[in-house]
Amino acid sequence: MLTFVIAGAGFTGIELAGEILERRDTLCRRYHLRKCDVRVLIVEALDTILPILPPKMQDKAEAYLKKKGAEIMTEAPVVGAEEGLVKLGPNKEIATDTFIWTCGI
Repeated sequence: MLTFVIAGAGFTGIELAGEILERRDTLCRRYHLRKCDVRVLIVEALDTILPILPPKMQDKAEAYLKKKGAEIMTEAPVVGAEEGLVKLGPNKEIATDTFIWTCGI
């Protein structure tokens, strides 16, 4: 239940991941959870995050998110989802109860 999978690494997905990571420490203290038990995964079908930005800014954003503990999976298209599971191609799955779609259509 503490694995948050965010599909889409555009502005919405990256901002959401950043907000979750910024609040994680406070919420873990409040609810007596271990920080290491909270996972924030960003999955993106493309080979980079924030594709409309210059590469230098992409790298800076990625470094910040990883420093905060985010896991970033590029070239990982979502091919399906069902209760408790996100399916990525090819043949990868992530168990989660919190799947957030920020990719658009």
